[in-house]
Parts: sequence; C-alpha cells; structure tokens
Amino acid sequence: EGGNISDPNDEDNTTGVTSVIDCISKYCQIEQLEDTEMWYCNRCKDHVRAWKQFHLYRTPPILIIHLKRFHYSALTHRRDKIDSFIDFPLEGLDLRKEVMFSEDGEEPIYDCYAVSNHFGGLGGGHYTAYALNDDGEWCNFDDSRVTANVEKSEVVSKSAYVLYYKRRDVKTDDELWVNRALPAVCSREPSPVTTNMDIEGGDSDNIYSMDDNEEDDDYGIKQFESISATRSL
Repeated sequence: EGGNISDPNDEDNTTGVTSVIDCISKYCQIEQLEDTEMWYCNRCKDHVRAWKQFHLYRTPPILIIHLKRFHYSALTHRRDKIDSFIDFPLEGLDLRKEVMFSEDGEEPIYDCYAVSNHFGGLGGGHYTAYALNDDGEWCNFDDSRVTANVEKSEVVSKSAYVLYYKRRDVKTDDELWVNRALPAVCSREPSPVTTNMDIEGGDSDNIYSMDDNEEDDDYGIKQFESISATRSL
C-alpha cells in the first residue's frame, strides 16, 4: 500500500515480514495440544495430547480481525505485549484460498475501512484509530483530535490491534444493507458511551458527554462486552 509495505498475497514475497494472511494460515493449521491442554479421551479413558484444526467455511460481509497482542506464559506466569509488525493490505485482502465456501458474487475479497491501534504495555496504554471518511481519505482519531488525509503507509503499523474489513460486494448505501436484520444485542442507536468527544444529536441543545454520567460508563462497557462475545470467532 505504500513505502516498504509488502503484499501479503504475493507468493514470491521474500521480505520475511509476517502478514495477516500468514496469521490466518497459521490459525487454520493443524496442531497438537500441549501437555498443559490435554484432552480427555472417552475411548482411551485417559488425558491425551489431541490434535485440533480450525477451518474457515465462509466469511461475513464485515470481517473483524483481532490480532493477538498480549501473550501469557504458563511457564513463567508472565504477560507480555507483542509488538511484532504484522503487514496487512488496505485493499484486496484475498481469502479465497483460505475459505472453503462462498456464494457467487460474494467472493471473500475485502478492503480495509478502519484500524484500532494500541500503544503502551500491560501497565498502561492508549488507544487510537484510523478510519476512512466518505471522501476515501484516511483519518486519525486520537481522543478528541481528528487528523484528516493521513498517508496509507502510516495506517499499517506495528501498533495495529484490530482490523476492520468490508467485503467488496457490500454496498453500505444499499437499502437492503441498511435495513438488514441485526442481532438482538445490537442497536442502530448511538452508544451513550464515547471517548472524550461530545456527540450532538438532532436537538442542538441535547449534547451528551461521557463525563456527565458515570453510571452509563458501566452500561456501555457491559454492552460492548456482550456484543464482542457474540461476535468472537
């Protein structure tokens, strides 16, 4: 996408950079459970190191990829931040080799529209985000500060934590998409919880601030955790 960023879909890529395609392939690779994760076999009547494997049968219109940025060691009982650079395309994430099934016209090819970033470590950190605006420009959202027209090379960084992709056949302005059925835990209404930014509704006198109502903070966190749990792969 720019600069020295390699193409994750390039089979001749010899840069040695780990791509999001590499991560997905590794996620779907067959593996044997460790001694600390042994599975009880009803036939053997014993705990054994079983083999497991994930398959991607089909993918959704909106794909959210959560990169593993925190590691827990069962040996040292330590948790560490993973700062490895993971390369990912802003356009043309092709999962046709990874996905087992797709409908005609719904090929699993995605374009990125937002990225959540994490800076810092386990003791403390800071979240920012990049997102495309309606004009196709990348913007940086850092608390109440918004910077427009950000270079694409800046979006792909080692601070990327969650990647948001839209399948190419999805038209967000399409009436069928706008009026699609949503899970019961989701809502089209704006969340009462924001960062430090205020949200102005249709009534200019009705401005909600996160700092105005501390009770809503817990509500928003619980709501977010509920939605995240239902969407976890």
